[in-house]
Amino acid sequence: MRVIHLRSGGEVAYLKLPSSPVSLRFSQDNSLLLLSHSRGSRVVHLNVEREKLRLEGHQGGVPAVEFSPDGKQLASVGKDRPLRLWDLAALGESRVLANLPAPGQTLAYTPKGDLLVCGYYNIGELSIWSATTGKQVTTINRSVNQRATTWACSISPDGKHLAAIGTDLRVWDLARLTQPSSTPGWTDEPLFSDTNGVSGVVFDPVGKRVVYTDLLTRGAVNTSRIATRELDPNARALVVATNSKNNFVQGQSFLPKSGALAYVTPNRELVIVEPTTGRVIRTQPTLGEGENSDWYVSNLRVSPDESKLAMVTHSGLGVDLRDPATGKLLYTLPEESGTVWWIAWSLDSHRLAVSRGNGEIAIWNLNEVEAELAHLGLKP
Repeated sequence: MRVIHLRSGGEVAYLKLPSSPVSLRFSQDNSLLLLSHSRGSRVVHLNVEREKLRLEGHQGGVPAVEFSPDGKQLASVGKDRPLRLWDLAALGESRVLANLPAPGQTLAYTPKGDLLVCGYYNIGELSIWSATTGKQVTTINRSVNQRATTWACSISPDGKHLAAIGTDLRVWDLARLTQPSSTPGWTDEPLFSDTNGVSGVVFDPVGKRVVYTDLLTRGAVNTSRIATRELDPNARALVVATNSKNNFVQGQSFLPKSGALAYVTPNRELVIVEPTTGRVIRTQPTLGEGENSDWYVSNLRVSPDESKLAMVTHSGLGVDLRDPATGKLLYTLPEESGTVWWIAWSLDSHRLAVSRGNGEIAIWNLNEVEAELAHLGLKP
């Protein structure tokens, strides 16, 4: 079901219901929509101006967005190739930092916010930019495989290491990379790499370990696995989970305080494991009664204060907010047109950015969302 504004023709909401709608009714002020369907009813809150900031500028899908550490800017990359910086104090105005040599795919800020790393969809290069001057600091080239890709990148919390994954996993000393290329001994060769690595790379909260998805190939059979390893080049990877499906972007997320690792299984169970041993701490089903998932979009990310876990819904069109300690569903941000491609938290854990395949970027003020829920008697 789509809700359309009659005067502008713009889409107010896109709702994917578990069954066909039977009846609907708007409130007198048009802020609420009551929907009845064969499996129950839903109340949809339509007046979200205070809760949601919509950023418009990209043409085509937006694979990645990231808040600057000070929360004043949001960086975004799109399939249309611009690298944009949004000024969140100026109602979301943006400037194009660069027109990239290939469709953008992934972003990462350094902890101090002075540098921004960008990776590309269909070439193996990464670029490093000064977030203050807007100038490019360096390019990390790849000469082994010109048909490479970079699905995701990540910077360690201590700012010492950069990891990128796509055609393979690569981890660098970031300080060495950002030295002038004329520096004696300078190289963009990684500290180590793993040719089995394919997607979803993140560092643990102390920057001593990296977790990623690798691919085990035996004959014609490919098995996707979640692996963890220390940053010592001689360390061996530990497989902590084996999945039959692969989510190419945000497949894993660390709990920042406890250090546990969260991921989603193909049947959409939320699993929390101890990353150094692979021991399962707890599991939590996320599908409701009568729900099923006919595609695999499992992006998830835990808030910096570890109070909430944001996870894409089984339809791929909404975002569930869950309690990381129990897996309990707190509330769901509305489903809208355009598959969710990336989710990002502000450092204060108050805002959540969501980018989609249709080019939309939305920033949700969760304090406002929760205040409105409380006003409606639906306090999570």
